[in-house]
Amino acid sequence: MSNQQGFLPADLLYGAIVDSSDDAIVSKDLNGIVQSWNKGAERIFGYSAEEMIGQSITKVLPSDRLEEESVILGRLEQGERVDHFETQRRRKDGKVIDVSLTISPICNAEGVIVGASKIARDITGRKEAQRKLAQALEDLKRADRVKAEFLATLSHELRTPLNAILGWVQILKDGATLEDLAESLPIIERNVKAQSQMIEDLLDMGRIEAGKVSLDIQPLDLPTLLQACIETIRPTAEAKKIRLTSAFS
Repeated sequence: MSNQQGFLPADLLYGAIVDSSDDAIVSKDLNGIVQSWNKGAERIFGYSAEEMIGQSITKVLPSDRLEEESVILGRLEQGERVDHFETQRRRKDGKVIDVSLTISPICNAEGVIVGASKIARDITGRKEAQRKLAQALEDLKRADRVKAEFLATLSHELRTPLNAILGWVQILKDGATLEDLAESLPIIERNVKAQSQMIEDLLDMGRIEAGKVSLDIQPLDLPTLLQACIETIRPTAEAKKIRLTSAFS
């Protein structure tokens, strides 16, 4: 087609396509010296073409990734192409971004490899979304582990007052004295209340999640609480011939 029909010459058309790309399109020689730098490269890396052409491409490499350039150049010299290589590069403002690189060897008219063309796509947003998703999955796994541990602890805590109640009931069934009866009833009552409180605590968890929980702050008599704990396990201890003693200051 001729220019009279409204078509650009091939070289101008190619240049327009390269400059209109959202991706960075860069060419360099086999020493890593930048030969061309499109508008997409200016936007992604923050350097103008004037600042980069004639400079080493390592200018945009983080210090811990400088070895990548020699590895990539080595592959290009062997005629290999690098597809969708995900790595990181440093912008002019110092910000490190995630990029996906596709790099191809450039050959002269004799077929000799003289440089490389590089297409770099900014994938920082995608990688951040992936990191957030991975963190969310890890949080879910952690929540599942906490839930499993909570249920295991709850199962144990619910059995503790039941064991005390069953222990005293068994003593009463086996022919308890009036003294045993007088001792057992408060313990049974206390453990029934303890189990009721645990059930109430479970309901409180639902209220917490719904934002409807209220605090009931009361003074605590620690010696009384400890004595109650001892009395709770006393039947089980006596059944196993274990003697319990306590001392409060």
